[in-house]
Amino acid sequence: MSALTYGVGGGGDEAAQTLTYKVTEIPLCITLWLADGKTHVTANTTVTLARLQGLKYQTVAETNGNGSLTVTVHDSGAQANG
Repeated sequence: MSALTYGVGGGGDEAAQTLTYKVTEIPLCITLWLADGKTHVTANTTVTLARLQGLKYQTVAETNGNGSLTVTVHDSGAQANG
């Protein structure tokens, strides 16, 4: 995910918004680590953009299957319209 970037959206009010990144789902067949290779990341962990870009994963021995690594991104904009 090192190429992941952020670009300001369509309105002028979006330039000042901040983003929050959260790893919300990790499939059982992988373990997820920060770029240091030592710090384990679990589901519902909030990370910075730089840490998100540096995430590493390793498959779990003796497992198989599939799943999705899910990351949610929320902006600090108003929630008036849901």
